[in-house]
Amino acid sequence: MPLRERQVSMSRSSKLAGSLATVAIAALGGPLVMGRAALSEVVKYAQGRYEEDDQPRQVRKVVTEAITMWARSERFTDEELELGLTLATVTVAQFGLSNEVLAELRFDPRQAANKVMASARKKDRYWGTEKHYEVAARSIAVTYEALIKQLQANHDVLIPVFQALRDRIDAHAAAAQDMAGIIHLQLSDLVESLVAPSTVSEVMSYLRTRIADWNVSVWHHDRQAAALERHLRVREQANPATGGDYLTAEEALAHQQMLVVLGGPGAGKTWLARRYARQAAQTALSQLEDGAGLDEVELPLLTTWEQWVKAQSGSPRESLVEASFASSLGHSDPGDGDIAGRLRRAFLRPQARVLLVVDSLDEAADQTAQAPRLHVLRGLPGGWRVVVTSRPAAWDATYRGDSVSASTPRVVTLCDLTYPDDVQTFIRDWFVEAADPTRGEALIREIRGRAELARVAVVPLMLTFYCLLAEDPKAGAEPLPARRRKLYDRLARRLLLGRWTADHPGLDAAPDWGYCEELLRNWAWQAVCDRTNDVELGVWEDSFTPSTTVRKAERRAIDHMVPKTAADGEGNITRRFVHRTFLEHFVAEHIATLDASEAAGLLLPHLWFDPDWKVAAPAAIVAHNQQQQGTLFQHLLDRVAQPAPDPARQEARNQIDQLLLAIAQESEADEWSPEHQNVLHECRTSNAIRAPDLVTRSAHWTRSNPDARTMVLQAVPTADPWGVADLVEVLVGLGITQEERAQARSVVLQALPTTDLWGALRLVEVLVGLGPIEEERAQARKVVLQVLPTAEPGGVADLVGVLVELRPIEEERTQASTVVLQALPNAEPWAIADLVKALVGLGITEEELAEERRVVLQALTTAEPWVVLRLVEVLMGLGPIEEEQAQARSVMLQALPTAQPGVVVELLKMLVGRGLTEEERAQARSAVLQVLPTANPWGVADLVEVLVGWLGITEEERAQARGVVLQVLPIAAGGLERLGEVLVGLGPTEEEQAQARSVVLQVLPTSEPGGVAGLVGVLVGLGITEEEQAQARSVVLQVLPTAEPWAIADLVKALVGLVITEEERAQARSVVLQVLPTAEPWVIGRLVEFLVELGITDEERAQARSVVLQVLPTAEPGGIVDLVKALVGLVITQEERAQARSVVLQVLPTAEPGDIPTLVGALRAVSSVESWLMWLSGGQASK
Repeated sequence: MPLRERQVSMSRSSKLAGSLATVAIAALGGPLVMGRAALSEVVKYAQGRYEEDDQPRQVRKVVTEAITMWARSERFTDEELELGLTLATVTVAQFGLSNEVLAELRFDPRQAANKVMASARKKDRYWGTEKHYEVAARSIAVTYEALIKQLQANHDVLIPVFQALRDRIDAHAAAAQDMAGIIHLQLSDLVESLVAPSTVSEVMSYLRTRIADWNVSVWHHDRQAAALERHLRVREQANPATGGDYLTAEEALAHQQMLVVLGGPGAGKTWLARRYARQAAQTALSQLEDGAGLDEVELPLLTTWEQWVKAQSGSPRESLVEASFASSLGHSDPGDGDIAGRLRRAFLRPQARVLLVVDSLDEAADQTAQAPRLHVLRGLPGGWRVVVTSRPAAWDATYRGDSVSASTPRVVTLCDLTYPDDVQTFIRDWFVEAADPTRGEALIREIRGRAELARVAVVPLMLTFYCLLAEDPKAGAEPLPARRRKLYDRLARRLLLGRWTADHPGLDAAPDWGYCEELLRNWAWQAVCDRTNDVELGVWEDSFTPSTTVRKAERRAIDHMVPKTAADGEGNITRRFVHRTFLEHFVAEHIATLDASEAAGLLLPHLWFDPDWKVAAPAAIVAHNQQQQGTLFQHLLDRVAQPAPDPARQEARNQIDQLLLAIAQESEADEWSPEHQNVLHECRTSNAIRAPDLVTRSAHWTRSNPDARTMVLQAVPTADPWGVADLVEVLVGLGITQEERAQARSVVLQALPTTDLWGALRLVEVLVGLGPIEEERAQARKVVLQVLPTAEPGGVADLVGVLVELRPIEEERTQASTVVLQALPNAEPWAIADLVKALVGLGITEEELAEERRVVLQALTTAEPWVVLRLVEVLMGLGPIEEEQAQARSVMLQALPTAQPGVVVELLKMLVGRGLTEEERAQARSAVLQVLPTANPWGVADLVEVLVGWLGITEEERAQARGVVLQVLPIAAGGLERLGEVLVGLGPTEEEQAQARSVVLQVLPTSEPGGVAGLVGVLVGLGITEEEQAQARSVVLQVLPTAEPWAIADLVKALVGLVITEEERAQARSVVLQVLPTAEPWVIGRLVEFLVELGITDEERAQARSVVLQVLPTAEPGGIVDLVKALVGLVITQEERAQARSVVLQVLPTAEPGDIPTLVGALRAVSSVESWLMWLSGGQASK
């Protein structure tokens, strides 16, 4: 076959493979039942949607490449391949497996493919009679093998994203089929008089005040936080095998309805929370100053989870606004008279757009009881976006994901600062205005010369503390402490003196250190000693009311460390430590003053599965050891050092190993007796693979580093490419020798020829980090160049990237460039930009760049709009001159009127990023408004958001857009909720709000139960009247008894968002209690949370516990964990705890390895300390 014909054939098969991949992903939400013509339209629509989101795009890319590579490796004719891939696509559309079915098959790709094929053979009696049937069968097998591999790597993140996209695909299909048959609904004319909110000028004053409040450094009150901030990075929560994507903090929040930021102690959660709020305030203020209306800007609110719990207002929004204006947050007074009240009403307007930041979930008491509040946040109107910060353990204790909700939050984890770049820049910024800036350089030198400091300095709070200590005039005389206890001891003295504040007492009035530290120890213990649940696990609160007063001479000093947050009319003062880590420090210091046996008795309940004590327990043991060497440690070892004869007890032992590793991290080896040193060294060695991060942090225990490295090196040959990379990072952190580097490089080079494309990319990255010699680089380059010609275009770009890192010679660069140039004509549009970047990286000449630009510009003139988008991306990577850029902008503007809504959005994003003139903005708006009436409901929503957010829409155009939205509302089907949110953002008149509410209320009684909750949220956002609230409540209560259990949870959530009467609460609780016995375990957990939210009675609690205990013995392991959480939230009795323990203990011996950690955690949640210890020692935890 001639080259050109072969290229065309390969392109066609690649496109068919992409269709098959698209349909397989969409079928995760269930089969796509429609005719072939409709299927073709839906595939095109779905491909466009998947291209808009990084995660679906990447999964589709990987699955497509797997199918394509298989197809090209087989010896079928072109006709057989094309017919077979098409048949496979139709078959998967009809009989494709949902996520739930795949789970029942334990994500076995062979069983999955066989199940699809079995359904197809029943339907088609001719199956197998021709060659293309074989192509279809084998391509289906390849599809599920690739797709399931992707799901297993990132299941919890991908499934909610795919479900949300599937909802949009279904809406698109339904709209296309039903448009002609819809009867337009009559709209009623309802008007509601609203209490006047704040004026624009008052809101601008509020924003200026809050910008100043949120820009004050917590630790340096005369410094602006913005002057010290770094570009914080986060990592999206994902399977450790793939690591998750790195994002900037700003990228993480962009376009997200709800963002959860996780981080350990001192990771920068509050820092980032205040920054998000401040940046939103700055943006809103700038827009208002430019003439925008209140409805056009997003206004920020910042509060803490603890403050929200205390808020007394009725509705969720009212309580959040009240919490945000609480005086204990340290915010400035917004003004005299009723200004604060008017500002509150500005946030409560139906059309208000709000960024709500709720800091420190982990600082609320009893995290397991906070789940209903989390549901409240997820059910806020569409105009409200939410950011929550938390330590990971508190989030895990609170959040229960569900597969039916499209409102699943994005969860990210804060990354450490980078060393040396972030750390050194932070230090220089800190000292830029200091009396002696040389102290900053001295601190940089000290950290550079001490590896143990550099490891800690990447944690923002620790780096802040280093800077505070370095400010002291005597700082140079005493080196920085490397361990936690000494660091906090010195810093506490620094904070008590409060030298950086305007009213510090001065050296002549220095506080009595001994008195202050004793008082702080006692207060810290008072704050937490009684904060435990029935099984003695911690439920800490940060705020507390001290039982003792402070001596007059030390009052200012104590206020610096434990500021007042509230006072009642009887003189009782509420305080909180300036940071959670200081509370933990002084709790540990209190325990260090106790007798070893008493201290052991206090700590013992908190050594397993207790997030509140995770920092304080090891810190207390270290501190006590420095007072009474080894006594407390030995007491604890005598109780917890039990053999682990089975996987369940090994998981409990892992908890103790984490404790031991934390102890090693915060102490020096010579502080311990030889016997105890051996215990800790052995723990480090045995956990080098299981807990590599913790072992690396204790690298100053150098004696066991060689043994730990040996363990890691033994694991490298059998690890997958991603695992190899992680293991090598551990080796480097443990002081890898040159000989070990060579050994690791040898293993990598041996694995390189046998791995797949993505594994090869990762392995080369690892190899480069190990410092290969030239011979090894050449060996790796040879492998890459061998793989290059057979890779898909997207893979070619990635391979060229790693090839460049291997320093190719000129001949190899030429060889790679040839492959790239050959790949360009056949590449999918999304891959072209990457290929061009690869060419640039290979050193393409100016003449070649100009030629490539000419080819792209020529292709632009005849390209479809979505291809125009990709080609312009390519052009920008080729360094176009101004004339070429202008030509590209002109083509994009011309493409707008005929483009699909999703493509219009992307085209405009690129145009705005290139800087549009006012004339071009007007042209773009005109094109969008021209497309708007012909778009489907989802397209209308996308386009209106573009108009409002990017193009400076005029009032006349707003009215025009609102008119289109109101016309589309009655036929919106599944898109009604989204359109209602968009309409709110357009600032509708009262008449338009009433018109929209009328549509929603007419649709409400016939909606699916799962959609009712979202529609109620739209009604609330549109300023629902009392009469309409009653109508909506009536609909919800009518639907409740016949709804599926999973939908009842959403319906109850909708009820909670309305002003519900006590009678209606009781009616809802009755329905929930009736469906509990038949619900799935994870649904029972959600229903129990809402029962509590609905004001459950003691009798109903007992009834709910009885149901949960009846369901418990028949549940799957994952369901048992959810049910135990629900039981604990229902105030379980001792007898019921014993019953739950019995079920968990029966399941543990046969549980899958992946279920054991959560099951053992559930066992601890229902076990008294005595019962737990009995089980650890081999008993049955019968008490």
